[in-house]
Amino acid sequence: MMFTVIAFLYAAEDGMAALQAFEAKTVPILADHGGRMEKAFAPAADDNTFAPPPDEVHILSFTSAEAYQSYRDDPRHHELAAERQAAIRETRIVVSGKMRYYI
Repeated sequence: MMFTVIAFLYAAEDGMAALQAFEAKTVPILADHGGRMEKAFAPAADDNTFAPPPDEVHILSFTSAEAYQSYRDDPRHHELAAERQAAIRETRIVVSGKMRYYI
């Protein structure tokens, strides 16, 4: 069963360059725990879904909820906490292990 995480990220004062540099460091850690960044994108400029809109949206998949928690608990992830705080001012996360397929 796949476990999906959608993260809505709001860049801090250092902007998108800092956010992207931070994410580049986290993706290998994520992969070590059975995770994968499926997509990363900026919402369309005229998207009014959120006010204010996030600077970037990530769709992540993990092999299980336990794999996701293992990633979150990884000491390497915790070592990046100060860098994360400098790069990302706010994160909103939606998680689910219950996928539906309409095809």
